[in-house]
Amino acid sequence: MLVDGDICARYVSGWKDGDREGNSMVYARTQTGSDAPAVFQRERAKALARDPKDTQTLRAFFLNDTRHGDEAFCTVTKDEDDPAHGVLVRFGDKVVYVDVPTISTLTEAQNCARARQLADELRQGMSSKRGSRHRASGATG
Repeated sequence: MLVDGDICARYVSGWKDGDREGNSMVYARTQTGSDAPAVFQRERAKALARDPKDTQTLRAFFLNDTRHGDEAFCTVTKDEDDPAHGVLVRFGDKVVYVDVPTISTLTEAQNCARARQLADELRQGMSSKRGSRHRASGATG
């Protein structure tokens, strides 16, 4: 998703009862421009055309439309080793894609909600840090 966009990636750890359960990677991409509606529709068409039963590739597949921003849809990646849920959202002239590790005990809707929340945080963080070159520790992008 958004292969021409800016990318940010961060390792996150899962914890249970004070013990680390493992590390995962969270990805985010953004693309800004007056062509944002066309970019969104192009990415949506690509996601719809992919086979959702494909578990051999790290491709995001269309899961469902969701109400968020100006337009949005949820994605799912069914890779056996790194399953993930994501969301592509258009906020005006900005398109944001966030991909988070799937939590198996949550429903598809709950996993998508996690991605939507992160998309909001990313959008707000980018708006408040315009012109700043500060990067959070452990993050690239």
